[in-house]
Amino acid sequence: MSRVKEFNQDDVLTKAMNLFWEQGYTNTSMQELVDVMQINRGSIYATFGDKHSLFLRVLEYYHQYLEEQFIDVVTDSKDLRTKLNEVFSFFLKTHDEQQPKGCLIVNSATELAQVDPDVNAIINDYMQQETNLILKILKKATYELMPSISLETLANRLQLALIGIRVSIKLDTKSEILTKIVEDIIDTLPWKTIED
Repeated sequence: MSRVKEFNQDDVLTKAMNLFWEQGYTNTSMQELVDVMQINRGSIYATFGDKHSLFLRVLEYYHQYLEEQFIDVVTDSKDLRTKLNEVFSFFLKTHDEQQPKGCLIVNSATELAQVDPDVNAIINDYMQQETNLILKILKKATYELMPSISLETLANRLQLALIGIRVSIKLDTKSEILTKIVEDIIDTLPWKTIED
């Protein structure tokens, strides 16, 4: 009779996620994962596979977490400027909180996307979904924007700006500088004016 797993998968995935987020994939050893997750090596292999498989699972877990944050913004009834501020602020707050720097997806892209096709696929899938969620936000607020603008182009532009902000957070750019950049990004969108 096999032993019942005596750990909560969400808890141990969160611990593994924070370690990978802090140190990156390459700099994280299996022993460090064992120590941080507080389960034995055999349980890790039986449940998640090797270090690479665990990392892919962690990326999917983080991906799901980010999506849940975005869904709240997409579905609320606030104006577009407020919604976009909330999206950017979600990432900016990681700069000031006691958590790893930057975004695990973007950090992993800069570390591994060119050398690991599995990581690349997960990251590309997430980035596309993020762009689609931004597009949904824009489509719900077309009345606030100039009609001549391509919403798809604007969604891509905002998503690239989000990537840039997350890289800047990793580089420890000052919060006030990043906040001003976000304000400028949002201010320069093709807003309708009273005359329009």
